[in-house]
Amino acid sequence: MIDLILRIIWKWNCEKLKRPLSNLIPIKLLKKLKELVSPEFPSIRFGLETALLDLIHGGKKQIFPWRFFLIAADPIPINGLIWMGSQEFMAEQIEEKLSQGFDCIKMKIGAIDFEQEFALLSQIRKRYSKDQITLRVDANGLFRQVEALGKLKRLASLDLHSIEQPIAAGQIEAMRALCKITPLPIALDEELIGAENKAELLDQIFSPACHFETNLAGVGFSKLKSGLSLPRIEGLDGG
Repeated sequence: MIDLILRIIWKWNCEKLKRPLSNLIPIKLLKKLKELVSPEFPSIRFGLETALLDLIHGGKKQIFPWRFFLIAADPIPINGLIWMGSQEFMAEQIEEKLSQGFDCIKMKIGAIDFEQEFALLSQIRKRYSKDQITLRVDANGLFRQVEALGKLKRLASLDLHSIEQPIAAGQIEAMRALCKITPLPIALDEELIGAENKAELLDQIFSPACHFETNLAGVGFSKLKSGLSLPRIEGLDGG
């Protein structure tokens, strides 16, 4: 990996590293990396970008000069993730996350009976209002088209924040129609994986939110930066 990083720096005309690493411009360097690593290998690209940015900033695990990396007491809030499983297993995870102080719970749904999943979410909402606990769900594309809207309406009754990828990726027209009438905000997730022109995809679907998994979607930091600037995006979740 070190050899590849040095080759990337070399290709950016940093002759024999005579130019101090601190003088390198990260975004320009990341663009050069894009030429060397195909989007078909998103995890490799993301890993190299992370290592390269760390190297530029002195190897201090400071990927960007942001408050998050500079001030330990200034963390970014995250959600407590509830993995798919049996009703008992998911209930145990929920209690664990709540006891740990999470005020945002994200539950993977679609693995068990929907009524059982709905019951779990209902139990949380009965104990905590939407102002106390934010609830989000991720269906991973497991809802069938014919049942998706009905399930979204029921989930919306629990004052959920949003749902990720309710139906399987690749059904552009169906997702577009669903986004127009959904009572619950829809975030794109798997839909973005492998999509080079994400702006065009968003224009086709009209989803107000996106979930960018930088290590899976093949976006990398440079692409993520352009994604953050897309005017249609009102909410963004990075994974």
